[in-house]
Amino acid sequence: MVSVGTGFSCGISAESAAFCWGTGSSGELGDGGETGARRVSPRPVVTPAGVEGWSTLTAGQFHACGVSTDGAAFCWGEDDFGQLGNGPGVTENQVSPSPVVTPAGVGGWSTLTAAANHTCGVSTDGAAFCWG
Repeated sequence: MVSVGTGFSCGISAESAAFCWGTGSSGELGDGGETGARRVSPRPVVTPAGVEGWSTLTAGQFHACGVSTDGAAFCWGEDDFGQLGNGPGVTENQVSPSPVVTPAGVGGWSTLTAAANHTCGVSTDGAAFCWG
């Protein structure tokens, strides 16, 4: 699986590992490195504690998001408009995956879609949510 953002791309390997490459102006590479870095080859996305692998990824304009194999949602990169979904009042760019605040009653995520300044997700029970 590969998803393309603005100046960067991300993909998932056959082993469920996430990688991103290209321009990381806002942390959208998710490798924990400094913003403004350019990677000409795939670099591993930092794997949050407890995550064994990734099932889906999506790249937006300057941010990316993924769903772990156990249904948890994470986003990284630019957060100027709350598109990372990591909490009200939080608008700081993230250089590694940050957990999406999951609404009450949602047991997990099946997929996410990132756009320019917002992200939408579908929960495992089929409900749709958007933020940003």
